[in-house]
Amino acid sequence: MTFTLSRADSLAYIGDREWKKGQSYVRGLTGLSAQPDLGHTVLRASAHGQEKYAVTVTLNAGEVAEALCSCPVGGGGGCKHVAALLARAVDDPASFAVLPALDEVLDGMDTAQLRLLVRRMLKREPELLALLLTVPRAAGGHDLQRRIEAAFALIDYDPEEDWGGEGPDLSDLEPLLEEVQAQLSGLDVLDEQARTHLLDALLTFLNGCAEIDNEDYDWGITEYVSTARTGLLRLLALELPEHEHENALDGLQESIGDFGWDEGEMEAEGQFELLAALPEDTQHMLRAFVHGLMDATPETYRRRALAGTLLALSSETDLDPEEELRLARATGNQAEVVRVLFRHGRIEEAITALSKGGRPLAPQEVETEFQERDLMPRLEDYARSHLRVFGARAWLYGRYCETGRTAEAHALAREAVLTGTDEHEYYTSRFLTRDLNWLKELHVISPDWPADREAYIARQWTFPARSGDLMRFVLDEGLLDWAERIVNRSPAGRPLLVSAALVGELALQLPADRARPLILRAVAEHVASQGRDHYSAAARLLCGAETLIGQDEVAAIVRTLVQEYPRRTSLKAELKSAGLL
Repeated sequence: MTFTLSRADSLAYIGDREWKKGQSYVRGLTGLSAQPDLGHTVLRASAHGQEKYAVTVTLNAGEVAEALCSCPVGGGGGCKHVAALLARAVDDPASFAVLPALDEVLDGMDTAQLRLLVRRMLKREPELLALLLTVPRAAGGHDLQRRIEAAFALIDYDPEEDWGGEGPDLSDLEPLLEEVQAQLSGLDVLDEQARTHLLDALLTFLNGCAEIDNEDYDWGITEYVSTARTGLLRLLALELPEHEHENALDGLQESIGDFGWDEGEMEAEGQFELLAALPEDTQHMLRAFVHGLMDATPETYRRRALAGTLLALSSETDLDPEEELRLARATGNQAEVVRVLFRHGRIEEAITALSKGGRPLAPQEVETEFQERDLMPRLEDYARSHLRVFGARAWLYGRYCETGRTAEAHALAREAVLTGTDEHEYYTSRFLTRDLNWLKELHVISPDWPADREAYIARQWTFPARSGDLMRFVLDEGLLDWAERIVNRSPAGRPLLVSAALVGELALQLPADRARPLILRAVAEHVASQGRDHYSAAARLLCGAETLIGQDEVAAIVRTLVQEYPRRTSLKAELKSAGLL
């Protein structure tokens, strides 16, 4: 068997940066092998860094289909060790030992030999036991509960050693979840026994998740919990034996106590429709359970979450207006209170409630309610009087733009640029993760950009700490006189108010006599800051300055640097790499 791999295909997968980083590892690779498997070619090797790493690359028709490395950053196959293996495959494919195809090896073994092989593999790699215990048996899926229990039992996790808060490795559970989802998709054709086994599997998933749950971290169990709950709801809609119906309902209720049950999951998983299909007495039992759980829960945040669950579980006919309003207030979500008031026609109370509670609401939170009732002017009035609510100004600006009120939009953006909006009295990032770039918006909406630009520059000039941002702005606008003025606020020899990189960028756009002192200042600042990146930046600036101030003067600057800093080998290396030494 032979394989071919081009440099272009390798670079397309790994990228130039990792390719270069991997070159120093190419010759040190050991254990090189190539093995055909299911129409692919699997390349394997060991790379040696701080420790020994296992590297695998799968080729398909001469292209990289997949890669993996056991190093800390190699999980996605994009590390320097993978790059080294690719480079070796490109330049020296003959150095790979050709192994027989995996199927050829396995086909030549009888049952006893396979059993012996599995035992030897488990002795060498005990972690593979989870793969063995969770694989389906040939007889079918009736052992699914047992395999899920085994997968949870073999989760090896010590929270005291988990410095990064990554949580347990749940990868062995993923194929089991897919198996459960496949059975749920064919639930209508499962016989009674298969449904019983599926119910047991769903309850086992919930029990296992409850044991490893940590309220402070999202450890990736959400999908397992929501899938299991969706499955229980679908089973509850069927005619189950009484004891199985009780088990399914108990499991659903316990999951609410363990994990909560929010409206987002109900909507995303289609659980509202499944709930509506349940018998009325089952729905009533669920609501009664959540109500009792809420009353018995001491923690405020849990009571609020359960109030939201109960509100989501209840239809308009289940609660009278005052009871629904009390429940909405119990959620601690003022937007929910506003929605309930609107739903019962209490418009003025709803509008007043916008600014009540812990913080005034962002317009985005209740826009739908106002739109449905043709009350958008009232919401605009509210936004204008609450511009310090994070998101209110952006929402109002969007409304002005959508409705063709350009003058109002311009005034709003101009005010934001000149007076600022950073210190919001109330912050609600849930509905607007970041504010608009008001300077960019002003540029778009402005009827007289030069005038607005001058006003912005004059305003920023009064804040020396913002000189870096102002410098970036005037350079982008091509205002070199302003840029020089900003740089000259700080006399030579003192720390620059703007980065050396921006000073160098300005210098290369000026005539030689004005550029020369700025080049010297920028180079000096880079070198004083130390570090390879700064030395590299200084070298690039000097290379760019050769056509401006002349090669002789650049060479003189380089000699001065070498004489002044004789022990900075990294500086010399960067100057040499740039061709200046």
